[in-house]
Amino acid sequence: MSDDTMQQIYMRVTQRIQSDRKQLSQIEAQTSGNQREVRLAALTKREIEGLDTSVPLYKSMGKMF
Repeated sequence: MSDDTMQQIYMRVTQRIQSDRKQLSQIEAQTSGNQREVRLAALTKREIEGLDTSVPLYKSMGKMF
C-alpha cells in the first residue's frame, strides 16, 4: 500500500475512534442518569411505604404544561 492510502486509512480510523468515544461518553452519561432515577424512585417508594395509610398523599396525573 502507498503512503497516501495508509494515511487515509489512519485518518478514517482516528475519526471513527473519536466518534465512538463521544458516543460512549453520551451512553455513560445516560446510564448514570438512569441509575440516579432508579435510586430516587426506590427511595421515594420506601418513604411512601413507611407512611401510615391515613396520611393523605397526592398522585401524579402527568405534566401540567
